[in-house]
Amino acid sequence: MPLHPKESIHDRHIRLHPQIWPSVFTVILLIALAVYAWRRRNLPGALWLVIYCLLGLTFLAAKVMEFLALDFETKIFWFNVEYPWLMPGTTALTCFILEYAWPRRWITRRTLALLSIVPLLGFALLFTNDFHNLSLRGYGFTGDVVPLHGPVGWFFLVYNLD
Repeated sequence: MPLHPKESIHDRHIRLHPQIWPSVFTVILLIALAVYAWRRRNLPGALWLVIYCLLGLTFLAAKVMEFLALDFETKIFWFNVEYPWLMPGTTALTCFILEYAWPRRWITRRTLALLSIVPLLGFALLFTNDFHNLSLRGYGFTGDVVPLHGPVGWFFLVYNLD
């Protein structure tokens, strides 16, 4: 199908969709919250809040790109970009809560090492998923990418929701 004279090749891979607006507003909110927390970085938990906001910002930026994509392969690409940022974000949020509630008491090197085990294991399983399919068995498509979780993938899904 030939291109319309005013249509570029990139117009066929993305489109504006009403689904993106909540994510766009959340990106703006996370940027404002990260700047606010960075200015108060000497307060308990503020640095962890900045880290959480930056990880969430990365996740949501990729989510917006997934919504904008038209074809299935491009949507899968952006899903694969966003998915690894969930678990470190969950860990950063946990550290923020612990540091804010009990300053300088819970977040030690040992606690941080223990909290990092699940995200690091998740990264390892996700990046080697093509060999074992324990994290993701594949993808479904209902207009959006629907991950078909493997047996270990369900554990990580529940970990990120709690």
